[in-house]
Amino acid sequence: MSTELSLYEDTLIPNEFLGIAADLVPIEWLRIMAAIASFCMLAKVFDWLRLFEETAFYILLMSETLKDISSFLILLLTALMMFGVPMIMLNLNRSADASVVESTFGPWVFNMFLNQYLLALGEFNYGNFAGQPQAIFCYVIFIGATFFTQITMLNMLIAIMGDSFERVIENRDVNSTKMKLNFMNDMAGTVGQYSSEDEPEVFMFVVKPEESDVQDGDEWEGSINKITRLMHQDIDGLTEVLTKRNDKLQ
Repeated sequence: MSTELSLYEDTLIPNEFLGIAADLVPIEWLRIMAAIASFCMLAKVFDWLRLFEETAFYILLMSETLKDISSFLILLLTALMMFGVPMIMLNLNRSADASVVESTFGPWVFNMFLNQYLLALGEFNYGNFAGQPQAIFCYVIFIGATFFTQITMLNMLIAIMGDSFERVIENRDVNSTKMKLNFMNDMAGTVGQYSSEDEPEVFMFVVKPEESDVQDGDEWEGSINKITRLMHQDIDGLTEVLTKRNDKLQ
């Protein structure tokens, strides 16, 4: 134990405290807990970045993107299983040296998802297909997985992310302010609270959209649909003007 703890002589933590902790908890578990704690601590930085205007927008963009792709991830996992389960079945007919699915983890489910996930990212492991049982079937599943999962599903995922980006960036200033207000609301319990008696001059501002804003619609409709709608509005307005002038000439 002293040999392992000697590696920490240059740290800010005295060795006597490390020795006490190592006697209570194995040093390996301490490192695991330190890894988890460091991850949580740095992940909290994203929460604090909501306070700044330049970064609050991107935090909202990340949250909206993850929210939009949550349902699509079910389809993506189903696609991975659709091609992964047959490969696991065919792998049972192979020896350990000619396996089509590497046994990285113990349970076959994790090996299946890892194999298909790497395939979707472009890491093709087809070296053991040729010269083995059901080689043609393996190639068929491989080609189907690359076309369906890698090309179709991932491009759909990118399209959904692009749609979320356009929706959020359309009202960037408003969304940035919204994120800062949400952060201030979350931190309201840690700062002093004032009642109406402490602050006599309390005002409530009511903001209503103009009629032109109401006509534009409440929900985001996409760039193409918005351009099409504006073109139709301009055409209708131009048609109305021409009709009035034509009536005057007659």
